[in-house]
Amino acid sequence: MIKSSKIILGTAAFGLKYGYSKNISQIKSRDIKKILNLADKKGISILDTAFDYGNSQKKLGNLKISRNKKIISKFPKYISKNRNLNFLINIFKKGLKELKQKKIYGLLIHDYKQLLDNDNLIQFLIYLKKKKLVKKIGVSIYSKNDFYSLKNFKDKIDILQIPVNIFDQRFLNPEFLKKIKKRKIEIHARSIFLKGILLKDNFSNIPKYFNKWKSNFDKLQKFNKKHNLNNLETCLLFISRIREIDKFLIGVKSESQLEQILLVSSKKKNYKNISFKKLKINDIGLINPKNWKI
Repeated sequence: MIKSSKIILGTAAFGLKYGYSKNISQIKSRDIKKILNLADKKGISILDTAFDYGNSQKKLGNLKISRNKKIISKFPKYISKNRNLNFLINIFKKGLKELKQKKIYGLLIHDYKQLLDNDNLIQFLIYLKKKKLVKKIGVSIYSKNDFYSLKNFKDKIDILQIPVNIFDQRFLNPEFLKKIKKRKIEIHARSIFLKGILLKDNFSNIPKYFNKWKSNFDKLQKFNKKHNLNNLETCLLFISRIREIDKFLIGVKSESQLEQILLVSSKKKNYKNISFKKLKINDIGLINPKNWKI
């Protein structure tokens, strides 16, 4: 059973055509409102958005988000080197205006390299915390090496967002995760459904790009059959077993999808002896969506 307090509702699909196919349509505002209302009822208190998620922040602002909601946003990737503090603050305040908020729960740097390229960026984040415009600051990374590159910033980070799913298990080294936890850094997992492709039961209608990994998807189906699970159950069971992960993001396209995820999350199933190690893939051509050619 997964507590709703561990779930973060991702909003990339609110402002972008987000998923494993170019044919996926953007979510309409009336459907977003239904999703948010259900999230409220079920106790999902955190929303994850970003300056780069199209008009996601504007849509959230126009829908008058509940005061009980905590918002985590990500700072724009396009910010060039050596922008001064005032410039960065003004960009942030524009984001608050879009969201129609006076402050937000968290602000992450979208790409760790931004911290290395701009000396003012970490001072900007610290300033926001000092002024209580954000409660927590952090960074989104793509590999363990990214984290090691942040050696000068580790003591200042509150949240680390990492990709984790049944195929992408690169971060699941107990010693690595323990080191992060010792620094009292929250670990937020993203990509648990790998842009939705891990929830596909039928792979005949997905882009040809993924044919290279058909054997891996076949292995997943055999795994599910053996343990009497479906794709969604496997993904959620896997993430729930990682104790070091404080929270994880889910993305949905409809109210019914969120209902299904919450239903599966509420089930009490004992699968302590299941090992997911054989599902692991190290090919970044699949596990890192930035490399997809679709």
